[in-house]
Parts: sequence; C-alpha cells; structure tokens
Amino acid sequence: MSSKKVGPRVGLTPSRNQSGERDVSGGITKAGDVNLRRALCQAATVMMHEAARHG
Repeated sequence: MSSKKVGPRVGLTPSRNQSGERDVSGGITKAGDVNLRRALCQAATVMMHEAARHG
C-alpha cells in the first residue's frame, strides 16, 4: 500500500463541501477504524507535549 492510500484508508481525510465555485475543506471525517484514529491522535498529542516541554 502506498503512503497516499494510508490516510483515506484509516479515515484521515478532510471532509469536502463543493458547490459551484466554492470548494471548502473541513475537518477529518469519521470514516475508517475509530481505534486507529484514536491511537494516531493520542500519539500526536504526546509528541506535541514532549516537543513543548523540551523546546
């Protein structure tokens, strides 16, 4: 599986709203495995806190 397919596979794709000339990207969709999304968000939070603590 290529890296471009991982995001959509686990549900980490932005929602989109297209209407005429407008193309609005929203937040992350709730598609994919909820437990994997939770784990990725937890890991990102830990990394941000560690970076702030050591930064």
